[in-house]
Amino acid sequence: MPDLPGQVPANGDGACAAAAGGNVADSKNGSTLPSEQKEVFKPKPVKWWQHPNSEDGVPTTIRTEIYLYHIGDMNTVEGTLYIEVHVQMNWVDPRLVWWDGEAGDLPENIWTPHFRIRQEKEVVSDVMELRRLDAYAAEGECKPFEVTKKTCFSGKIYNRITHLHLFPFDFDTVVITMDGGYCVAGINGPPNRSLKNSHRNVINHWGDEPAVCIRYNDAFMGEWTALAGQVDYIELDNSYDLLQVSISLSRSPKYHLNTVVVPLVLLSVFNILGHAMPVKELPDRLTYQGTLVVAVMALLFVVTDDLPTITERTIIDKLINGNLGLMALSGVQCVVEDRVHLHNTDNGGGDDTSTFPDWYAYLVMVIYTLIYVILYGKLLLSGKLAQNRNRKKLIKQAGLYEDNPKLIPGKAYKKQEDLANSLSLTDHVKKINENPEEYGVPGWLKRFKPQQVPG
Repeated sequence: MPDLPGQVPANGDGACAAAAGGNVADSKNGSTLPSEQKEVFKPKPVKWWQHPNSEDGVPTTIRTEIYLYHIGDMNTVEGTLYIEVHVQMNWVDPRLVWWDGEAGDLPENIWTPHFRIRQEKEVVSDVMELRRLDAYAAEGECKPFEVTKKTCFSGKIYNRITHLHLFPFDFDTVVITMDGGYCVAGINGPPNRSLKNSHRNVINHWGDEPAVCIRYNDAFMGEWTALAGQVDYIELDNSYDLLQVSISLSRSPKYHLNTVVVPLVLLSVFNILGHAMPVKELPDRLTYQGTLVVAVMALLFVVTDDLPTITERTIIDKLINGNLGLMALSGVQCVVEDRVHLHNTDNGGGDDTSTFPDWYAYLVMVIYTLIYVILYGKLLLSGKLAQNRNRKKLIKQAGLYEDNPKLIPGKAYKKQEDLANSLSLTDHVKKINENPEEYGVPGWLKRFKPQQVPG
């Protein structure tokens, strides 16, 4: 019989284990050796704060499941959003054979793996569950000495928002990088940096799908809709495992169309109608045009509150600037028409004589109408088409559920440039399971083995 972890045979060999009879441990009674075996094996002091396989120099395999329950409160100006992520990690700790606590209890300072989110701004992690599974689960539902830990990460993270030049038809990819190179002692211990020779994080699989569930509530998402998700292993040459969860979002333009574009269209209509005013009433016409310009500037400040300072002009910016330009042109036209009218009057035309024919005002209004139609049509249509192309691309890659975004097949790569030649997520996880000690571990790290505890 092979030696159990952290034990020394009383007589110097393992032959007496067979004479003790019974199982090495009863996985349903709280994890202690039968009394007759305790007499045979005398455990060494267990260093619970070390990872379970530290004496063997083999990394502990952590089976991980990620549940993204909430995405919302996206602040485009600050580049932040609120998330709530639950991470469940399962692993086997064979040292629990020596634990004499109550069924299901764990040592207070037992080693547990931990994640940290790289993009965190104000993220709080709360351990929701930490217990032995084999003390509660039915036979065959889990492995002996299997431990589970469920942690909730909630709070604000930084998000680099992309495609803002298409606002309000923009789309974005929220990236959450789960850094698995941490561990803690017990529940409330501080996170400590760990390396791949300590533990390996593998995404659990449900059939062919990775165990990553992305759910969202439209009430919290506001104007954003989640379309698809993707999980990748990144920076494979690093000394710890990094999981990158990407969620593709698309903004619904309805809010900004109703609050910005529709008022802009109405102001454009009033600018067109202003050309029906009598040519000789220059002060009234300029006051009218100035009022329209002030109204458009007010809309510009409304949009500025919703966007960060960027070098690219958005679709809304172009619409507002186009309106300001056309209104300025209308003001110049009013002055020119007045000058022409005064010149005609000075040459004996009389104040009541119309300088321009009756059809002139209609022609000007038609020309301005065509310009506005081209301006709005080109900009709004181009933004909507770009958003639809992105949606079709995601549908082609993943397909969409009615209530949840579907996962795009993930990859494992060292750098983004190597993405074309990268392994699939499934193959990468398979290789970790086959050889956690060697696969994907940097050469310099393979030379460092955890120190053996003397017998």
